[in-house]
Amino acid sequence: MGAQLLDRLVQHCLQQGVRDIQLFCAEGKQGFYEKGGFTPRLLGRPGMQYTRAFHSQ
Repeated sequence: MGAQLLDRLVQHCLQQGVRDIQLFCAEGKQGFYEKGGFTPRLLGRPGMQYTRAFHSQ
């Protein structure tokens, strides 16, 4: 259910032209977001960013 919700939110952002999608995640939950197309941000920049959009759009 959580993966479907994340996918719907991302797809809505993409349909609206949003290409810079970033988030914070709880410790230990990074893998969930990686499966949804997010990657960790650079060191010193907490959170994750969506990168799949640039490969599939």
